[in-house]
Amino acid sequence: MNRVYRPQYAAALVAVSAAFAHPGALAQESSAETQAIRCAAIYHVLSGVSSTHPELGAQFSGAGKGFVQIFGYERKKRSGSVTNGEIFRRRDLVLKELAKSYKHDPDMVLSETSICAAWLSALLDSENDSVPAVPGKTAALQLKKDYQNVVQMTFSSWMDSGAMTPEDVKEGIRRQLQK
Repeated sequence: MNRVYRPQYAAALVAVSAAFAHPGALAQESSAETQAIRCAAIYHVLSGVSSTHPELGAQFSGAGKGFVQIFGYERKKRSGSVTNGEIFRRRDLVLKELAKSYKHDPDMVLSETSICAAWLSALLDSENDSVPAVPGKTAALQLKKDYQNVVQMTFSSWMDSGAMTPEDVKEGIRRQLQK
């Protein structure tokens, strides 16, 4: 039987693999937790635009930090506690998955970025302290075109530099210091 590689399944396979590799990380997450940490990872990469557009990079960095806070709030609400280490390990897992996904299906990453942008917009427009629901794909469609160039530029640059996570950088520094 001949197997045909289908790139559209690559992202799903990566997500399923990540779930089996780290069952505790994903098994009990709420949808808000999952989307918040995915948005934190996406905005972490987007903040790389700061070398050419410092103001935009700062805004993206702030959005990433906001999504980290939402993830922490949602995780603590569900489980009773959360540490910064847990949060950033989870974000690093998502960063690695996004690198694999972008390699096989950049449009999927762009679509998810537009969902994050729509959610960020809803958060900024919210008049109370509660976290609004994650918008559906329809709400995000109009933002997809707005983010196309910045996603292509930042993710391509990140991929070209090795798609390193903050933990990868720390580990590299540790290795250099041990020499």
